Amino acid sequence: MHDFVTAQRFVTVILEDGTAVKIPLAFGVLKHLSLGQLEDLITDPAVARKYTLEALRVAPWALLKSFPEEWVRCNLPHASMPESRRQALAFLFGS
Repeated sequence: MHDFVTAQRFVTVILEDGTAVKIPLAFGVLKHLSLGQLEDLITDPAVARKYTLEALRVAPWALLKSFPEEWVRCNLPHASMPESRRQALAFLFGS
């Protein structure tokens, strides 16, 4: 059984501007991908953003709190979710 609510491992992603972001990986955020497959793909900044946006939409707080706050704050406006969840996450991340 997979533990969806906590980070199973972390991957450092180098963004286009050279900034390094440490992304927590958990099974189930991007469906149909194993953690190994995700680990291979997530080093691409576009995939890291897609994964983060989906995590913001569906992941529980136990996983979301593992994401870097600045990374969440810059991605939160682009996430598709109910406004109530967006406001709750903005509050939790101090946005």
